[in-house]
Amino acid sequence: MKFLFFVCISLLSLTVWSQEELPVPPPPEKMVQEPENYDFVEEEAGFPGGMELFRTYIQANLVYPQTALENNITGKCYIGIVVEIDGSISNVKLLRGIPDCSECGKEAIRLMKAMPKWKPGKTGGKVVRTRVNLPIRFR
Repeated sequence: MKFLFFVCISLLSLTVWSQEELPVPPPPEKMVQEPENYDFVEEEAGFPGGMELFRTYIQANLVYPQTALENNITGKCYIGIVVEIDGSISNVKLLRGIPDCSECGKEAIRLMKAMPKWKPGKTGGKVVRTRVNLPIRFR
C-alpha cells in the first residue's frame, strides 16, 4: 500500500514539474479607439442660427413620403446624431420611427445627413464630439 502511494505521489510531482510555462502573448500594439462621445456638455452643440432656423431648415427640405400622404400618417421620428469637433454630422441613426411608415424614418435620416455643419459642443473650454437626439415631426 505504501509503495502504491509513493508511486502515485512521484508520478504526480513529475507531471507538475515537467509542464512548461506557456508563453505570454505580447501586448497588442496601440489599439485604435474611437474618440469619446459626450452626452452631457457645458455648451451644447447647435444648429447654426439656433433651433428656429433648424425648424425652418426642416420645413424647407423635408419631402413627405407619398405613402404617408396617401394613408394620412403623422407622427414623430427620433434621430440620433453625433456632432464632430469640426461641426460635421456623423453616426446618423433612427432611434424610433413611426410604426406604420418606414419611409418616414428613411426621409428623416436623409434630412439629417444633408444638414450643414453645426456649432460643436464644448466641455471645459475644449471642443468635443457631442451626441444629440432630435425629433422630426411628420404632419
